[in-house]
Amino acid sequence: MNDKLLHFAAGFAVALISVVVWALLGHYGFVRTQDAVFVVLWSAAVAGAIKEVCDWMDNRIRPGSHGVEWLDFVATTAGAVPVASVS
Repeated sequence: MNDKLLHFAAGFAVALISVVVWALLGHYGFVRTQDAVFVVLWSAAVAGAIKEVCDWMDNRIRPGSHGVEWLDFVATTAGAVPVASVS
């Protein structure tokens, strides 16, 4: 359970950084601020996917060193939901 909370927290952090960067870019007219919700969700999903792919690749070199689970990906992506709901 603690592992999923860490994934959720990581997704939350990635989403929070993404929304701040997107807001700054929107403030200066480089991007549309209305797209922030999609950027936040996608950034956390990509971060979760990259983490699980890295774990999978590491397991090929050192078998059994990491668990590769879909629920870890889901927990990381779910961390973006609170940020997206207020964006």
